[in-house]
Order: sequence, then C-alpha cells, then structure tokens
Amino acid sequence: PALHDALANSDGVRSLILAPTRELARQIAQHCVNALPRSVEAKRLVCCIVGGLAEQKQERQLALAPSIVVATPGRARELIEDGKASTVAKALEERTLRFLILDEADRLLAPGAFADFTLLTKRYLVDHAERPRKRWQTLVFSATLACGSTGPTRDKKRKRQTDADPRALLKAVEPLRSPTRKLEVVDLTSRKEEDADEEEEENVALPSTLTLEAVRVVDAAKLATCYALLRGGSKGKTVVFTNAISSVKTVASALQKLQIPRVPPLHAALQQRQRLRALDAFEKHDDAVLVATDVAARGLDVAGVSLVIHYDVAPTMKLFVHRAGRTARAGRDGRSVSLVGPRDAARHESIEAALGAPFADRKIDARVVAEAADRARLAKKLADAERHAARDRAGRDWARRAADAADLVLDDDAVVEAGGSSQRDLDAMLEEAGASRPQGRMAVVNADTLRMLAEEKARDAGPRPREKKRRKKKA
Repeated sequence: PALHDALANSDGVRSLILAPTRELARQIAQHCVNALPRSVEAKRLVCCIVGGLAEQKQERQLALAPSIVVATPGRARELIEDGKASTVAKALEERTLRFLILDEADRLLAPGAFADFTLLTKRYLVDHAERPRKRWQTLVFSATLACGSTGPTRDKKRKRQTDADPRALLKAVEPLRSPTRKLEVVDLTSRKEEDADEEEEENVALPSTLTLEAVRVVDAAKLATCYALLRGGSKGKTVVFTNAISSVKTVASALQKLQIPRVPPLHAALQQRQRLRALDAFEKHDDAVLVATDVAARGLDVAGVSLVIHYDVAPTMKLFVHRAGRTARAGRDGRSVSLVGPRDAARHESIEAALGAPFADRKIDARVVAEAADRARLAKKLADAERHAARDRAGRDWARRAADAADLVLDDDAVVEAGGSSQRDLDAMLEEAGASRPQGRMAVVNADTLRMLAEEKARDAGPRPREKKRRKKKA
C-alpha cells in the first residue's frame, strides 16, 4: 500500500520506514526502488538516510520531498533536529504522513535499545492534547515479535542479553496505533490453520526447509571445524556468525589465509563505505563467505545463502532465529550448523529447548578436522600477528603525530625498537609459512615468544662482563 500511495500522491513525505541497522534500511530502500515501474524516477519517490554517509547529499535528497523515506532512528533524529529534514518534520507535525512502518520492531522497541527512537516517539509519534487526532497507519514487522520468554530483558547476574517479554513489546506498540483502530497481530508464518490452537509457547515457526545441525567441538578446534565445513562441498553462499568484533577479524583473516576465496568481514566498527563494499562483494559471488556479528542477523535478504554457521552460539533464542533465517528463504533449502563448545553448551541447550526440536548431530570426518587443524592453527597465529603489527603501526603513527603537534624531536630508532618487533615477527612467520618443507613439521610461536627469544639471543651475542679476579689473601 505504501508504494501505491506514493505513486498516487506526490505532495510530500507519505511513508516513513524505520529500521535498526544501516544495511537493512539500504536493503528496504532498494526493494522499494525495484518494485517501482521503470518509467518512474526512483530518487524522487524513495530516499534512504543512514549514518556514516555525507549529510549534505542526504539533505539534498530530502529537499526533493520524496514520498517514501527509509531511515535509521539516529540519522533521522539528527537531521530533523538540525533542520535538514524539514519535509519529514512537516509530515510528522502536520500529520500528513500516511504510513509509519517499523521493521524489526522488537529491536526498535526494546527498552533502552534505541534512545533516538524513544526521543522521536515522544516528540512526534504519540498523541498530545494540542495535536489533531488525524493519524497515520502504523505497521510493525518482526520475525520474533511474538516469541520469547517472560523473563527480564537483561540478566543482572551475568550481565548478558536475554529474550524480552513479548507482552511488553506489544504494550510498547500500543501508543503508536491510531485511536480509531484496534491493535491487530497478523501471523505471516507458514503454520497451518489446524496448528493455530497449539500451546502458546510454540510461537516460533521456522521454515520447514531449514535443517538444524550441531557439532560438538572444543574451543581450540572451532576454526578447523569451520574450515572443514566450508571445504565440505556446500554450494552457495555462507554466513559465519560470531559474538564479538574481535572474533570476526580473527576468523575472517584466518579463512583468507586458508585460501577460502572472498571472505568479507562485516561488523559495526567498520566505516559505512566498508560495510557497503563487504555486502556488495558477498552479493556478487555465489561462493562468498560473510563473517559477521549480529549486525547482519536481522532482515538481510541475500539470495543464494545455503549455509549459516554459528561460530559462537547466539546469546538468545531470538538472535538464533534471526541468524538462521538468513538461509532457507522463500521455500529454498538451507542448513544451520552450530559449533557448540564447552562454554556454549548451556546456551545451546536453552535454544534447543525453546525451539522444541532437537538438533541433528553433524558428523565430520575426524581425519579431515585433524588435517585442517595444523593449517587453521597457523592461519590464526598469522592473523593475530597481523593484528598486533597493525596495532604497533598505529601506535607509531600516533606517537609521530603527537610529537609533531608538541614540536618535539622523536627518536625514530626508539619508536621502531618499541613498536616494530611485531611487524618483524610477522615477516619472519610469513617467510617460514611460504617456504616448502615437505619432510619436516613447522613450529610457529606467537609474537611475544619470538620477541623474548630475540632478546635472549641479543644478550647472548653481546659482550660478557669481565669476571673479577679473586685476590689471594696474604698470610
């Protein structure tokens, strides 16, 4: 209906679509453009405003008064408060907006998750006494809006995220609805009508074409197991999910060194242009592997994803559903494989119990994992050494800039001696890794150990202190 309304009315902003992540907002805008007739000038009807890109360009796009504006809450609030999104502010204040659409609403409405969205809600999206009662239609979408536990949103003892109460989320939606309309929940899952009278707890409807599997591993063998899965002949794209940015960097770099082609990393610390390049590279190649945090878990619809690997088990059942939902889309087959280490066992069991279906045990040939273990171990050490070297280079650059700003003369030899050891260690390791040693086994140690050995070697090579001659005591 938003597209039909946009084609029929070109008198300002008619639809505002809010999404929690930049990638999802960009994807929604692209879907809107693709659905428009070719004869329509897309940039006059659809505008996407997200953080990380130039405000000036987005301000010019908004000045054209597009009918559909897709935005993230932070950039939308920023532009509205700075007066750079007057067309959107006018539509909200004068109530000429026709549709307010919230994608991944459970994420947007979670308490304390999006302060910018809360401010927008208080100022524009709820009724006040001085405002007319004319309202827009509010549509909210989420794959997990009606599932979750009835516990708190955060475990105070373990200080980790837990599943939110669905009743609290529906209560948060209540102020956004029109006073003349009742709140309606429409289930778009593929459950059959005869299953509608089942127990309330069974609210999660995963695609029937999705196969859930688990591999029990020790933490040290996760990378080798992931490598073996990727080399197992699976056709199509693969998404590897981790719980931390540092893990994304390590796993992506290690897989690249293991000659897995096209392994773009994706996480929130990347600049927006880097994130867009990573997604473009993932979409263009049929055999690409995307290593990502949960920034890629919600809403992203990339065709051809046949395998999802949970390198780290998701903290909550909701996140697991969103991660696994990147595959088996639109009736296609897909597999979700969880690498369950000792620290992941409790989370995996709670997810398995919440879904009400046991995971199939994925069998991997032990010989394949053993053969991959040595290469994976070396690749991980090389990746860690590269990261340390990059940190050293950044430290040296900062020291030089600080010295220049303070008009000081910096001893370059001291800087290189203090920060360059990791780079030298990395060069030595790369040289060893590239050498052909068909008969012997190669032992690789980390950068700290190499630095310690180099210091010991320098001490041994230096001049030895002269021993004092003992004087004979005279009788």
